[in-house]
Amino acid sequence: MRGVPLSSETRNIPMTHPRQGERGTILVITMILIFLVSIIAIDARYMARIEWEAATNADIDFLLEVAVRGGYQMAEAYLRQDLEDGAEVDHLFEEWGSEQGIQKEFDPSAYGERAYYEQGTQAQGAEGRDAFPHIRIFIEDEDRKYPLPLLLKGSDALKERRKGGLTTLLKTFRERTALELDESEARRIADAIVKFISREEGDMSFGPTPRANTKSGTILTPADLALIPEIDERIIYDQVDEEGNIAKGLMHFVTVWSDLAVNVNTAPEAVLCAMMREEEMSVGRNIFIKRDEKGVEQRDYQLQMQDQFGENWRRDPDRAARESTEEDEDESAGYWEDLEAIKEDVNTFTESILNDLRLYLKTTSKTFCIWVEAEMNGIKRRRRWVVRREGARIVPIISEVVSYPFFRALTEDEYNQLYGKEW
Repeated sequence: MRGVPLSSETRNIPMTHPRQGERGTILVITMILIFLVSIIAIDARYMARIEWEAATNADIDFLLEVAVRGGYQMAEAYLRQDLEDGAEVDHLFEEWGSEQGIQKEFDPSAYGERAYYEQGTQAQGAEGRDAFPHIRIFIEDEDRKYPLPLLLKGSDALKERRKGGLTTLLKTFRERTALELDESEARRIADAIVKFISREEGDMSFGPTPRANTKSGTILTPADLALIPEIDERIIYDQVDEEGNIAKGLMHFVTVWSDLAVNVNTAPEAVLCAMMREEEMSVGRNIFIKRDEKGVEQRDYQLQMQDQFGENWRRDPDRAARESTEEDEDESAGYWEDLEAIKEDVNTFTESILNDLRLYLKTTSKTFCIWVEAEMNGIKRRRRWVVRREGARIVPIISEVVSYPFFRALTEDEYNQLYGKEW
């Protein structure tokens, strides 16, 4: 039987054929796959960016850690140099006593870390000031602060008197600021501090606080005062007001590491007042005012020496040329070499007051707090050490990573004026 030829109408697939819809399905699947591949590609790129940033930050973090350790070594060198310049007295006009701190630019290649420097600069594309970590070193005299363990020494009457001294400190350490404490608040906080540091071992009224290996066995650091429920921690740490002014925290005025004696050449006004009897508080102010007046002359003298002999005038080898001005330095020292000399300048500092405080005032320092802050590309690392100077040895007491205190950044003009360097 001969087949019947198919007409053109017969060969056409009707619209209702079941395979006709596959075209649309394939198109949708293709679009979904393209979308998923795009997401995977974007995610892979994003993860690669994160890994690159993490690797770069790891390099920077390493450099900051090296820079912080280098800063500590520099601080130790300053304290050792201070012994060579004159160990018989310590004061705020020495190199380590600068309120602006010591500014350094850390070059890793100088410490055998050239490979890390090159890796970091290539990763960051950094040049100039951004190619190196910047170090700020602050050396704070712990012997300028009020020794909290002193509150636990002596008779009950003496302890009560010293608690009054702590109250005086609390009233005056932020005096003439918006954060000043009134009399009642100061007394309340003083009572809470005395109760906290005099608690018995195992006393859980303040929570599980460990026993510390310090002169006051129940407090490791002034930061432990934040464990006292009655005390707002803003009192302990530095605060910045709306105008950018820094109000120093209590941690800069009290210590647990010193020898229970305060250096009159470095102590702030609040501490000098706290060391006196309550009715003799004005004597502490008079000592501070007189020291400040002598300090103006000392600052003028140091500027004169710096202009004449350069940045490192203290160690200028031409000693003979400087001998003619040594007498002027003694006359405008800005500090006292012994306690007896204070009586000559401050007539209210009588013999009876001196005898009363002879064991608790001094003109030298042994314990220091070293703050080192390193910064690179917006990343900061800050650490502090408390050290004790035993002869030529620097003995660390504690070392910890911290997020405080606040340091005002120098402007470029201030930096250039101090160090004579343009970025």
